[in-house]
Amino acid sequence: MKKLKPINMLDTRMIRPERAAVVDAIQELAVLGRIPQSLPVNDFGHYRDHHWLDKSGRLRPHLSVDWYVANAWDAKRKMVNGSVLMRSLAEEPWRREEIFGDHYDLLILDQELLAEEGLEEAESAVSVSQHLIGTIISASALDRLNYDMYALLKTAALHGFGHAFGLPDLRRDDIDFTHGLHCRNRCVMRHAPADAEAWQKLTEDRLVCGPLCERCVQDLRRFFAEGDAALPRE
Repeated sequence: MKKLKPINMLDTRMIRPERAAVVDAIQELAVLGRIPQSLPVNDFGHYRDHHWLDKSGRLRPHLSVDWYVANAWDAKRKMVNGSVLMRSLAEEPWRREEIFGDHYDLLILDQELLAEEGLEEAESAVSVSQHLIGTIISASALDRLNYDMYALLKTAALHGFGHAFGLPDLRRDDIDFTHGLHCRNRCVMRHAPADAEAWQKLTEDRLVCGPLCERCVQDLRRFFAEGDAALPRE
């Protein structure tokens, strides 16, 4: 799959300052990573195709943000299942070259996000990401904080797209394997628990120390310098 490709942004909140925070995060990563070309952001907002409903009023697959959310909705926990939603994004027909082509997806949710599929207890997450596919961000938990939403969402976007861009590199000796791969340094790529206060702390550190540690900056530059690659086998 390609590494240098557009980013398709969708959201269920439709609040411009929040979407601006995400775009700013992508631009900052592009500068840090010395990306040789721009990563265009296509803002589809609360996307609904003209034919998003069938004649019976049912949601058609992949033709609206509404379908993505409904298809991943966990009625028991009253949360969106992040694993199911990410699979829907990864399998969407728009990735075919004859339609839209390969791209990263970014979805900003107003709903609570379930961290992992199959957990007995409902564990919310601020973001869920997949390498070379994109990231999903739930702003719902962050709403409870008396803190700058722009700053919080920028942190979440930096973290989420950091994972999509291969951070941190698995070959490093300072990896934290708590809930996936994370950096151990003072960096937005370190692990933050699902509670919003941890993301506030991550944001406060970012504003003082910058977004990425030196090792993650080097990983980011190496990721884009190496060119396009296939997805790693699991």
